[in-house]
Amino acid sequence: MTRSARAVALDVLVRVEEGAYSNLLLPAALRKSGLVARDRAFATDLVYGTLRAQRALDHRLGPALDRSVGALDPPVRAALRLGVHQLVSGVPAHAAVGETVEVAPRRARPLVNAVLRKVAATGPPWLLPDGDDIAAIGTRLSYPDWLVEYLITGFGGDDALAILAAGNEPAPVTLRPNLRRTTTDELARELEA
Repeated sequence: MTRSARAVALDVLVRVEEGAYSNLLLPAALRKSGLVARDRAFATDLVYGTLRAQRALDHRLGPALDRSVGALDPPVRAALRLGVHQLVSGVPAHAAVGETVEVAPRRARPLVNAVLRKVAATGPPWLLPDGDDIAAIGTRLSYPDWLVEYLITGFGGDDALAILAAGNEPAPVTLRPNLRRTTTDELARELEA
């Protein structure tokens, strides 16, 4: 049975919580998953989008929880972040909540369902802190305060914000053909097919 993109993404996110490197773990998980190309792309977006926006996601989760996000078990925390990432990315609430609950740890499904429904009821838009203070910028752009402060001190406010915003953009895909095995033209034809 082929696992869903969300299940693959959640497994990777949990392993990252345990100290694994997403850039090493995700490609291997995708190869083993049996997912079609579109679902592999979705799983990739879920993993990297969730990791990239972690601080902002935690900020959105905070009011819906009766404890800190950090106090949750790693699989529950990862499932909640995954669900909120989908909500803020425009996935319809019923799909984001329902499908995330399906892949969440069985014992935590009622909690994941309740928290994600509570978050879904607050937006869109899901508000983040206003202001130009370090903490507000760090929360909005999902960077640690020390890095925001360092960049503002070193580059000034506008340039620092541009650098931080650029860091949140998905990385471009770059290919380099192994010219011992193929030519650039052969690779281009294969990619077009």
